[in-house]
Amino acid sequence: MPKFQIQESHDVGQADASARVRASIDAFQKEHGSLVDSVKWDADGLGGSAKGRGYTVKFSITDSDVTAQVDLSFVLSALKGKISSKLSEKIRKALS
Repeated sequence: MPKFQIQESHDVGQADASARVRASIDAFQKEHGSLVDSVKWDADGLGGSAKGRGYTVKFSITDSDVTAQVDLSFVLSALKGKISSKLSEKIRKALS
């Protein structure tokens, strides 16, 4: 699977960043439920993973940034640029 990483800086604090990212992921899952098979959060709420049709995303939240490590299937690899751009945009919007 093709892999890439997105890292977005923030200055809202770790707890607030976590809450914002979680809300964004929950909204995406509600809107595009057929694309998301599962979302699991770590016990501390500062990381987790999402899996769907042809992808896996592992994310972590620190005091200063949000990182998403993405694995795409061969089929979705052709859309890597668009997926990367949209995911970065969603993270930035959640943190603003």
